[in-house]
This record gives sequence, structure tokens and C-alpha cells, in this order.
Amino acid sequence: SDCLRDYILRYFGEYKENYCGNCTNCRSHFEERNVTGIAKILLKCIRDSRQRYGINVILETVHGSDTAKVRQYHMENNSCYGALKQENVVKLRQVMNHLLLKGYLDTTNDAYRILKLTEHSEQVLSGKEMLRMKFPKEQKKEPAARKSGRGRVEGAFVLGEEGRALFERLRHLRMDIAREEKVPPYIVCTDKTLVHMCQVKPTNKREMLQVSGIGEHKYEKYGERFLEVCREERTCVTTKERV
Repeated sequence: SDCLRDYILRYFGEYKENYCGNCTNCRSHFEERNVTGIAKILLKCIRDSRQRYGINVILETVHGSDTAKVRQYHMENNSCYGALKQENVVKLRQVMNHLLLKGYLDTTNDAYRILKLTEHSEQVLSGKEMLRMKFPKEQKKEPAARKSGRGRVEGAFVLGEEGRALFERLRHLRMDIAREEKVPPYIVCTDKTLVHMCQVKPTNKREMLQVSGIGEHKYEKYGERFLEVCREERTCVTTKERV
């Protein structure tokens, strides 16, 4: 199967090979779902509108939106209008991107980028081909890391004032890494892992590998950056104690 990091990067328009090297981790956070029904409606909407519109108009149509463009183009009369109203718009856009990436759809090269069916579209429309996609699994809340109040994490309150300060620094670092990697923060590490990191306060690789959720692979990717924050925090605490 495809490397998930490559899959996500392609969704963000980076059409090059990018391998995370940790596909076991990817499979633990993502699952495949059948999106054939959604794909058929998207393709049918494009076909019935004579392939004259772009992504936003088609998505607004199948979602049953009452927008200026939908009214301007009379898309409320399209047979697929509102057919996917129950689906999340983000999910619909992901399926649309999947159809484009896999060659079931194409776009014109002008500024408006009109959607066009391809020779592969009919395979889905006729029911001869089934489409599956990777989606994030619904994450179960960790008892030690539930959010409470203004986005705070309950598990962090067992750490004390200094521990909570370290937790916030680690969480900011995790967000920076997630943005760099273009993945959700929990792919980097969970809140539970950050809480345990604050408790262990590792200063070297051996200690970092004792943190729940940190293995050799994650250490090689992010370990030194998290260690640097932990070391800085420990240095600050030691300095305060001496004063």
C-alpha cells in the first residue's frame, strides 16, 4: 500500500515521493473506507452539468448549498443537488482530490480549472470499479490527557507548575513539527506521550526511549528536538534552585 505521508503530501499538492519510513504507525492511525458511492455522485454531477464547472461549484451542488454560484448556474436543478448533504465538506473535497490524483478526473489548464471526466470515470459510474481511501481513525480520548476548559489537558495538571510549563513547550514543538510534516499533531506523538515525557524529563537517548510512545524510529525523527526542550527546562529549574 502507499506510504501515508506520501498520500497526505499529495493531498497538499506536493507531487513527489515522500516516504515516512514508518507505515506501521500510519496504518495504526488510518483506515480504508469505501467511497464509491460518494465518487459516483460527484462524477454524475459533473457529467450532468456537461463538464462546465470547477471543484467548488460541484461540491456546493452535491452538498445542497444555497450560494450565489449555485443559483447563477441553476445547479439547484441538477439531479445530484443535495445528494451528499449529510457528508462533511472536507471529506467531499478529499474524495474529489482522490479522483483527480488517481486519474478519474482531470482539469483544464486555464485559471478557472474546469473539471473534466476521463476514460476511467465510466468505470466508477458504471459500478465496474470500487474506490477506497485512507481516512484518520476516530481517536479515543486518553483518560490521562483529556482536554478540559480552555483547550487545556487534564493529564498535565498532575505535573505541577513546572511540569505544565514544560508540557506547553513540548506541545508547541509538536505543533511546529506537525506543520513541517503536514500531518496531524497526534501523528508526531499523543498528549499522553507528552505528559509522560514531562514526568521522565529525559536528557539523553536512553531516557527518551523510556517515554511511552517513543521508539527508535520516532527518536530518529524527532527525539533530539524534544530532548533539547527537556534539557533547557531542566537547566532553568536547576538555576532557579541554586538561586
